[in-house]
Amino acid sequence: MRAYVVAWTVIGMLLTSQSGVLRGDSARETEAGRITRLIQQLGDDAFEKREAASRELEAIGEPALAALRKAAAASDDIEIRVRAERIARGISAKKEIASLQGTWHSMSTETDGVRQSGENKADRHFFSGDEWTCKDGESIVQTATVKIVEASGELVKIDFLITDGSRKGETWVGLYQRNGDELKWCGGYVGEKGRPTTLATKPGDGYFLRTLRREKK
Repeated sequence: MRAYVVAWTVIGMLLTSQSGVLRGDSARETEAGRITRLIQQLGDDAFEKREAASRELEAIGEPALAALRKAAAASDDIEIRVRAERIARGISAKKEIASLQGTWHSMSTETDGVRQSGENKADRHFFSGDEWTCKDGESIVQTATVKIVEASGELVKIDFLITDGSRKGETWVGLYQRNGDELKWCGGYVGEKGRPTTLATKPGDGYFLRTLRREKK
């Protein structure tokens, strides 16, 4: 009798385990199915349904990113393509902003192809939400609102809308690349130069290149 009890106990455990796996697979399939359904709803005839699908996909966030990018590139419905691209850009931008949070200090600067400075722990950069502050010691040099323009490639397009300090009211446009706690950006002010295409400077190009390192908490 004891052997039968043990055997049925083992079988029960196996069935429970398999049931858990199936439920997990079902949950994943449900999320994928929901994302597919919502993307199709982006092209619904009813404006309210298109708007509702957009809001739900934005709330899902990064798990929907791959499907949204695929729809933006390949959907036969122009409404789906346009909305999917806009939502994907928004999700990518939030992800990038989150990756910049914290305090950074300057490791090097370069202009016109010439290195200007080495590590400078007094030159600090603070990201809090979409707000950026640059300080020299305790003195504020600039503050800005940060806007991620495009984050679909290896180099992220970024704008700094200067709200206070040096060159208040102007916009600095650039590119950046982050590798863990190392950040490199290059750019210049609107009206002087357009957005650069590489993380490098050369004589006469007017661009400024900075390398930063995030400080540990």
